Amino acid sequence: MLIGAGHAHLRLIHHLRELRCAGATVTVIDPQENLFYSGMMPAVLGGLAAPRAARIPVRSMVEEAGGTFVRDEVVRVDPGARTVETTGARLPWDVASVAVGSRVAPSFPVSWSHGDLPTAKPVSRLPELADRVRRLQAAGVSPRVVVVGGGPSGVEIAGNLVRAAGGIAGAPPTVTVVTRSDRLLAAMPAAAGEHAASSLTRRGVRVLTGRTVTAVRDGIVEFGDGETIPADIPVVATGLRPPEFIRSSGVPTDETGALLVDGTLSVAGQPLFGGGDCISVVGMDLARIGVHAVRENGVLLHNVRAAVVGEAPGSFVRYDPPAEPLLIVNPGDGTGIAVRGTRVSVGRRWLALKLRIDWAFVRSRGRRIMPGFMPPPRRSRSGR
Repeated sequence: MLIGAGHAHLRLIHHLRELRCAGATVTVIDPQENLFYSGMMPAVLGGLAAPRAARIPVRSMVEEAGGTFVRDEVVRVDPGARTVETTGARLPWDVASVAVGSRVAPSFPVSWSHGDLPTAKPVSRLPELADRVRRLQAAGVSPRVVVVGGGPSGVEIAGNLVRAAGGIAGAPPTVTVVTRSDRLLAAMPAAAGEHAASSLTRRGVRVLTGRTVTAVRDGIVEFGDGETIPADIPVVATGLRPPEFIRSSGVPTDETGALLVDGTLSVAGQPLFGGGDCISVVGMDLARIGVHAVRENGVLLHNVRAAVVGEAPGSFVRYDPPAEPLLIVNPGDGTGIAVRGTRVSVGRRWLALKLRIDWAFVRSRGRRIMPGFMPPPRRSRSGR
């Protein structure tokens, strides 16, 4: 049972026939038939790629390999009874793995009556955010966008919305980024934050640092000192948490509600595994970044396959995270901010590399994490 068709489950899905040959029936549960690759979404927002360029068709992959895809929401995992409950069924499992990503869980009250509040995750909703901005522009309205959060997601959303707006006739949006930290990209070296701030401000984005948001209401964002700023479109890009059903399932969790696993990505003593943003690995302080979800693929494939054929946990391999993963932020100005450990480099070549890595990953449906010689995606004239 694969609970979620997240990034960490892609190799398992690719090897689904192999699992079936080992005697397993494989069911994948996810509310979406397509996985939108998070690394590609800034390029989609900025108009460098169409939404389809970020889409991996997980349902068709599962069904073509002889598995069963259940399009539904999971509400509970019961490791004792070895069942998973969805909104419409209770399904049994012998071996299960969880990769359901994370969601934005604001630490402040939200009162928003204009449909779903735009958030950084799930990333499948970000094209809708760009469409909303474009519709207001086309109607002659200059939308006031306030992005709450100054991390990589907040910087990429703000910068790429501005980039996209520059190619659209109509009133340009006014964009504000708010962070409670004293600078942007606070978890990265100072040089990265300085470049991000320079990139955004020279293109008209207002950057507010050291400000704590206490509420988002219709038309306004409110701060702790009582000041408010107008917001036609607030976007929350902070407070990531795993889905609540993990905490309420009675499985081991950390303080954030993430599934607690050991270095083999398994819940000790149980045939229950997990990967990606929804887990916490004992003894490792892993950031919620796509690098780990992608690299955990091989560990999950080996260990789930071993559990399926009845091998003892002693045969499981352990996840060895990269000490200094390369991270590239796309601020929407045609450059990439590359960070590896304490080193920072900025330039167009880094954006080109990021696009090639992301395109290789999507085009190979998650098999490939190196770019090779594949060109980056290009946006079609239709925008699709």
